[in-house]
Amino acid sequence: MKLLVRDLPIMNRIEKKTDPYYQVFKDGVKFKQQLYQSEVLKNKTSGVFRTYSFGIEGERSLEKPMLIEFWNKNAITKNQFIGIVRVSDRP
Repeated sequence: MKLLVRDLPIMNRIEKKTDPYYQVFKDGVKFKQQLYQSEVLKNKTSGVFRTYSFGIEGERSLEKPMLIEFWNKNAITKNQFIGIVRVSDRP
């Protein structure tokens, strides 16, 4: 999987920067199973994350959508939520 982000909001208004990363989850009814967490793109509102591959076991594993959550990494305070994308093989 290769992800490109562009025009992310500036999350740190004082330093006027964003340090985005993303997490991939397999969506469940009562829980989210984290499959991957990306590297942090320092001081970027646009950029390309490293390519990542992961296996999906069995055909039933595609029945639940995958969630990709985007976060801003903060060194001192809590990380800030930027947004979410739901990916599904169903129309």
